[in-house]
Amino acid sequence: MIRKYEETDIEELLEVWYEASSMAHPFGDSEFMEKKKESIEVYIPNTKTWVFTNKDALEGFIAMWEMTWEQFSSDLKNMGRVLVKI
Repeated sequence: MIRKYEETDIEELLEVWYEASSMAHPFGDSEFMEKKKESIEVYIPNTKTWVFTNKDALEGFIAMWEMTWEQFSSDLKNMGRVLVKI
């Protein structure tokens, strides 16, 4: 299900973001990724964000800032397949 982001989603959203970003940027060390994670935590509440859930587990999200697609992350196990079908 795709729905609007809620404040209570932040921890799961950060986990999905961290996993996807670590795979996409394997050259980034853990210190770099932790700093980016902190900035995402501040940034997300200021965007229009929707999340994808599967059986109440957050598996992906998209964040937009002033009509610009800023962030997209997924667990890559399920959501990617769903998006391909859409």
